[in-house]
Amino acid sequence: MNKINIFPGTALLLLLAFQLNAQVTLRIPSLTVQPGETINLDMQVDAFQEIVGMQFTLQWDSAILQFLEVNSFFLPFLGQEDFGTQNTSGGQLTFAWTDDAVTGVTLADGSSIFTLVFKVIGDLNSSTQLEITDFPTAIEISNLDNQVLAVNIQNGTINVGEPVASTEVRTFDFTLFQNQPNPFKTETNLTFELQKSAKARLSIFDNSGKTIFQHIENYGSGSHAISIAKDIFPAAGSYFYQLETKRGIATKKMILLD
Repeated sequence: MNKINIFPGTALLLLLAFQLNAQVTLRIPSLTVQPGETINLDMQVDAFQEIVGMQFTLQWDSAILQFLEVNSFFLPFLGQEDFGTQNTSGGQLTFAWTDDAVTGVTLADGSSIFTLVFKVIGDLNSSTQLEITDFPTAIEISNLDNQVLAVNIQNGTINVGEPVASTEVRTFDFTLFQNQPNPFKTETNLTFELQKSAKARLSIFDNSGKTIFQHIENYGSGSHAISIAKDIFPAAGSYFYQLETKRGIATKKMILLD
């Protein structure tokens, strides 16, 4: 009798411990960006198992990031109506979503649930956190068993300035490397690495923002390099090259010598 009584009690304790320890991770990537860039930031999740409801608030410094839109909805029944955008000019976006089918949504770790689009309006060397907060919309995630889960929050930091060490820019989707050689006289190589297969656009602009080169292609995952000859440039000087995919954008500076 004792053994029979102990087992259910132990199982109940283990179940309660599992429920208390269960948590979902909400993650916003950190980026180093340049003034004037338009950036795409994915809201990412881990341990997203049979989720039926979720809500929270996002906040940022509106003097550094200007909200443009939210898009790329990766949850069923998710749409623009689930976002409160009335205070985005002040750096606040509310979010509340439910699984109308009440079947529970499960996503792989690292999945994106939506994409935030901002224009960088801050000065060089400024920065802001993109924070997941509980006001005015409280942080709450519930699953198919009507459990309110613990939430592990990983906020992102957006730094305005030159990329760290001036060698690469990392986004959720790819890494863009510094062109080599740089400065250059006759030819240079633009190299990037994709996390997944994607359609990518590589562009080169002059200081006025005029596009002088553009190449669009469907690339496989891994490293890629494009050779650029000096013939495409109207004159020696400073230029910018930019890599853009559906889920990320990055810009770096290059210099052509006489």
